Amino acid sequence: TRTRSSVCRQTIRPFPIGGQAVRSALEGRPVLVTGATGFLGKHLTRALAHAGADVHVFVRRATPSNAGVHQHLGDMTDAASLRAAFSAAEPAVVFHLAAYGTTPVQPDAGLMRAVNVGGTEQLWAAADRWPCRIVQTGTCGEYAAKHGALTEEDPCQPASDYTATVHEAVTFSREHARR
Repeated sequence: TRTRSSVCRQTIRPFPIGGQAVRSALEGRPVLVTGATGFLGKHLTRALAHAGADVHVFVRRATPSNAGVHQHLGDMTDAASLRAAFSAAEPAVVFHLAAYGTTPVQPDAGLMRAVNVGGTEQLWAAADRWPCRIVQTGTCGEYAAKHGALTEEDPCQPASDYTATVHEAVTFSREHARR
């Protein structure tokens, strides 16, 4: 059980990591993770494997991974590689964390649009054949500057190419999920 990180407020209640509820919900279920080599993706992949999920990751190049994690090579902008990953994984749940432009060494605005927006559109197209749930991450940078805690009701005012493309991708997913 983890109670808080070194930067969290004391008011956060303890929560189990990979507890019984998570284990029973995911055990044996196939899940696909995009962005599995990133900061969040590495931790999520490890937690999913610990919970007993049948973990599949979609990566640009082969990397050392946890035992039992299936790697599928491809690129978010390549529809065929995404379809192949979906066909191989047959996911019940997809965790879409892949993004470009998350750090200053990724400044290409065109590539941000291709990966963040186009990749999300390609992901939904590949998922159309599978009755899966998609969980997608965004960024707090989508919201207007504010003192205090943000809520999902706060106005969105992305201020950079990265936050604008992530916001557009999240908006696309929200609208596509309603269909």
